Amino acid sequence: MDDHSANIPPPAFATAGRIRARTLTLIRWIAVAGQAAALMVVHLGLGFELPIGLALATVAASVLVNLAATLRRPAGGNLDDRAAARYLAYDICQLAVLLYLTEHPVDEWPAESARFLRTWRLAG
Repeated sequence: MDDHSANIPPPAFATAGRIRARTLTLIRWIAVAGQAAALMVVHLGLGFELPIGLALATVAASVLVNLAATLRRPAGGNLDDRAAARYLAYDICQLAVLLYLTEHPVDEWPAESARFLRTWRLAG
């Protein structure tokens, strides 16, 4: 009996190194801009009290990580699976910190949220 399974290539999703470092870096730059804008709109535009210093420091940490990743890797390089997983794991942790900081910024947050929602509902 002839075994032909050795000649079958692996599926495309199983191939290592298919994620470009430049793609993840660009996505993170977009996320940094969006996070900073959202924090400023909520804090300054809507008047919610946030720990804005800590929240912006968390976003600034992503700027530093992104700059380090840009300087360390050439723009055209691909990441292996482990490097891509580490890159994305950092992003998940950074988002978790931002969610923690903005979920419970001050004791009045639930009351402020309810007041904002009531006002918005009456206006709409």
